[in-house]
Amino acid sequence: MVTGAAGGIGAATVAELRARGWAVAGVDLAPSTADSSHIVDLRSPDVFSDLLDDVEARLGRVTGLVNAAGLYRAVALPETTSDYAADVMAVNVTAPIMLCREVISRAGGGVSIVNVTSVVGRIGSHDPCYGASKGALISLTKGLASSYGKSGVRVNAVAPGVIETGMARSIPAERLERYLETIPAGRLGEGREVASVIGFLLSEEASYVNGTVVDVNGGLA
Repeated sequence: MVTGAAGGIGAATVAELRARGWAVAGVDLAPSTADSSHIVDLRSPDVFSDLLDDVEARLGRVTGLVNAAGLYRAVALPETTSDYAADVMAVNVTAPIMLCREVISRAGGGVSIVNVTSVVGRIGSHDPCYGASKGALISLTKGLASSYGKSGVRVNAVAPGVIETGMARSIPAERLERYLETIPAGRLGEGREVASVIGFLLSEEASYVNGTVVDVNGGLA
């Protein structure tokens, strides 16, 4: 199951996982190219159990989860409202927590989860809500890996830099230009470059990888 499946990193991940032979459920506000599409607003607090019921009815037990949905609007601290903060935390933090709970409790063992965090989860962001939410995802990854590793659950994360997506296009041009100057690769990343790492982390190739945050940022220190 991939959240944020209709665009950006989520859409690239759907394509990667289908190419690897997975049956993929895509969750987003719009239809995706997944084997089954589930139109869900992850800000809603009571959707998670019904969502898992629907996915299981269509595709069977969920053994892989990618929390790729993210809300970001480049809102600086002076313009931050409580409504915006609540929406960011609902999509970027609460939804992953609740989906991890549902998937782990239903599947028992044999589950692999990848959380899509960000480089700003470590270094901070001009959008404090977004940066804080991505830091929380790193903590969630480490905590679940430690708590459920002995039950056959692996939880890892990828921390992309700026990737060529709709979200990146919302970054002010001057800030984006300054950011590009700091990237040794000299360019933005592509969704497929993040998706390939996610595919690896979900797979048996990464069977001894747990609690790890993999940077996919072109060499940004």
